[in-house]
Amino acid sequence: MKKKTLIVSLLLTLALVFGSFTSVFAGVGPATDETKKQIEETKIRTITKIQGMGGTEVSAETFSINFLKEVVKGKYKVISTSGVKKSVKKKDAVIIDTMPAGWYNGRHIPGAKCQVVGAMNGPEFKILKSEKKALLKAVNKACGKKTYYYNTKTKKWQSKKIKGAKTKKMVNKDKKIIVYCGFVGCARSHQGAMYLVKQGFTNVYRYPGGIAAWVDGGNDIEGTDVK
Repeated sequence: MKKKTLIVSLLLTLALVFGSFTSVFAGVGPATDETKKQIEETKIRTITKIQGMGGTEVSAETFSINFLKEVVKGKYKVISTSGVKKSVKKKDAVIIDTMPAGWYNGRHIPGAKCQVVGAMNGPEFKILKSEKKALLKAVNKACGKKTYYYNTKTKKWQSKKIKGAKTKKMVNKDKKIIVYCGFVGCARSHQGAMYLVKQGFTNVYRYPGGIAAWVDGGNDIEGTDVK
């Protein structure tokens, strides 16, 4: 990963990590008792992880380093709230909300599609096989298809036009994809974005601040919480 990207990721994390994440838990819409229990458990874990350290520079550093490790491992890009806002306005990206349906139904970024990633009772929010299948199916459909050209030299299909080459309509894996979850401390977006990169998508972004940062930024939402 380029040094510039690492610096940008670090600054983004530091800016978000001590921001208010509580707004995502306020009025999340219809939810089962199990979902409510999961929400409370997640709040406790996050408070312990960030605020329980006293909000020191050391805790911010530790959290930031862990975030950077995820970005490097995932090989995806990161995007800020302002960046997501531009994409929502332009409608130039497939936006994936990885939170449970109860949360998604309450509030989500306009145009976002709900595809749950990772169980909340696991420390790493690891994506399940069934979730991988559902996520890939939804993204393939949302990205649509485009013409690819067969490169006889590399023996690979490419999106760059080659005169006289054999063509084939395939899933547009160059489409911009934004994956988000609840807040910076949630790894659902990491797991989802990392999986999509492994599936060959070339323009995948993780929005680390998630719906908490989106709401805190005063942006419009869709869902039952809209008054």
